[in-house]
Amino acid sequence: KGKIVADGPAKTVCAKFQESITDSIEMIVDFANSGVPDSQYKLAQCYKDGDKVEKNMELYETWIAKAASQGHTQAQVQYADILFSKNTEGAIAEAKALYLSAAKQGNNEARLKVSTLFNDKKSLGDIEELRNIMLQLAQIGHPINKLHYGVLLLNTAWNDNDRKEAFLWIEKSVVEGNLDAMHYLGAMYLEGIGVQRNIELGISYLEQSAEGNQMDSIKMLIDLYTKGRIIAKNDEKVFYYCLKGAKLGNARMQFQVASMYHEGMGTAVDNEEAEKWFTIYSNSQLVNCQLIAADQLKQFPVDT
Repeated sequence: KGKIVADGPAKTVCAKFQESITDSIEMIVDFANSGVPDSQYKLAQCYKDGDKVEKNMELYETWIAKAASQGHTQAQVQYADILFSKNTEGAIAEAKALYLSAAKQGNNEARLKVSTLFNDKKSLGDIEELRNIMLQLAQIGHPINKLHYGVLLLNTAWNDNDRKEAFLWIEKSVVEGNLDAMHYLGAMYLEGIGVQRNIELGISYLEQSAEGNQMDSIKMLIDLYTKGRIIAKNDEKVFYYCLKGAKLGNARMQFQVASMYHEGMGTAVDNEEAEKWFTIYSNSQLVNCQLIAADQLKQFPVDT
């Protein structure tokens, strides 16, 4: 519309252009109708939350079912939840199949549900009893207990109400300054789990958590800024968080920082810093063996 919306290196601007396309409701609908599972899942969430479109739970179920049929794991879990709530023999059998499919693809929520459903009915009672105990602990008031209860609800959620309640308890823990809870809240905003999807707010929580040296948030931000999947690629941000993680002792990030200094990616070329971090990385790989060797020498002295 005759306005500059981005100005910078080609890689950065192209990533922003791609992000603007994939986030527009017109393109989401177009890709969803073309059979793209990620877009079908996005469109389902839009209808569920009333985001960019009028809220419509029937269309939510229609599109979440389509995404699930194409192997989108989170869609499979959500659609299986819908089927399970119908409480008919056929619906429960289909739900089990979807949970199993998502579990095989690595979805942890699905794995827990599969282990529960394919076990015996006592497992459901055990989960409910555990929830009651953790709720009582959460109500005492310590932020870590609120986080634990929220995560338990998240991991054992059978419907969206469970996820919404999980979000509320994790949010309470965040208000009281828990950095681990802040990481969970950021991730939930990014994926729209238990709350309406808000990428900007999700990134903000992850960045606050990362500034407090929460390693999971640091790793997630590196992954997001590297892939440019839901936010624009940003090599400078990748370098910033890799350096933060490297200083905290993460060996993989130490190697990545050394490589980025060497190649001038996200930072200026600095061979001296590259050599320093390659050395730190190399030495870190020997530490465990040195500790084991020292422990063994105490017990079984050998000639050296």
